[in-house]
Amino acid sequence: MHTLRLLATILAVAFATGCVKLPPNFEPDEAVTYRTSDGWEIGLRHYPGDGDTVLLVHGMAANHYNWDYRREVSLAAVLQDQGWDVWVPDMRGDPNSVPPNKKAQRTFSFDDYASKDLPAAVDTVLELTGDDALYWVGHSMGGILLYTALSTFPEKIHAGVAISSPARLTVQRPIHRAARRTGWMLAGNGILPSRFLAVSAMWMGRSNPMLGLVTHEDNVDMGMIRGMARTTIVDLPFAIGRQVREWLIAEEIVSLEGEPWVTSTDTPLLVMAGGADRIVPPENVFAACDIFPNCESVLLDPEAGFSISYGHIDPVLSPAAPKEVYPLVTAFLDTQRAAQAHKRHSALREHVETANTDPDENQSSAATTGDETSQSEAKPTQSSPAR
Repeated sequence: MHTLRLLATILAVAFATGCVKLPPNFEPDEAVTYRTSDGWEIGLRHYPGDGDTVLLVHGMAANHYNWDYRREVSLAAVLQDQGWDVWVPDMRGDPNSVPPNKKAQRTFSFDDYASKDLPAAVDTVLELTGDDALYWVGHSMGGILLYTALSTFPEKIHAGVAISSPARLTVQRPIHRAARRTGWMLAGNGILPSRFLAVSAMWMGRSNPMLGLVTHEDNVDMGMIRGMARTTIVDLPFAIGRQVREWLIAEEIVSLEGEPWVTSTDTPLLVMAGGADRIVPPENVFAACDIFPNCESVLLDPEAGFSISYGHIDPVLSPAAPKEVYPLVTAFLDTQRAAQAHKRHSALREHVETANTDPDENQSSAATTGDETSQSEAKPTQSSPAR
């Protein structure tokens, strides 16, 4: 009995300090593959529902587990439970992706995500569902990709939510200024060992400086974070780091050719920023509402009525997120879904009313058309010469 009590105490301490790694416990009902125009084959997880279609897009150096690692902290699970038809794509370089050749694994850029991966994922989902457009929720880079999608194929997106996603990079902190000065370290086709760095630093627990950048204080469950370090973090090619450095220099999201990726459309948009986000300052998130006119913004901070000040990953992965953040996302999506349904109903009603306007006039018009047809048949016109 004494031994059992000792073991229970050790396990309790281990959980409290984050020594135990919580494994993933949420799997999709279906997994399919989408293919890009340059030959990548990439995984697409499906949590089916009878309602409208929503796409959940993960952030940089992450994968689908951004959304579906543990059921108790999963926006995918919440949306599916509410009837949404949920799709979670991976992207090139993620574990569920197969490159056309070895070189492709080390040379892709953000532009490839924006111009090849997400367009192919959206088209695959729309083809499988039979829909003409979908809803989009993105975290960090997943929200930036929402902005680029709205700038390139807005007709395929009913509305979107961007969480911790910068639209501009005008406000920069020491970490950003340091990144601008380290471009010489990213020459060639090397790989940023993101996963190795994350795993090797986990022994430090909450004192881990890398963890301190992406989350705030004790907002996250350390057992889950330890598990996600091995399964969710993805290595990135140097090309991604070089392009982010160019964004910091330009203070906006630009292509490899220096062209702005983010341009204005009137698609409904909700942007959310953590008050304690050390990666993306709230001002850079709220800049989206200067670009997109139909935009709402929320600051996730006690000064706005929230229980904690959210860091970069906290709005998606903290234990408080299902209580405070997810309901804002689902409420916005529900409102936009209702607006789309009203728009469709109004269009149908207008069509029916137009078809039924003044039946007598329609009959008169039909009779006139019939008389003209009879006269035309009585007096055939001269045909053109055969060719």
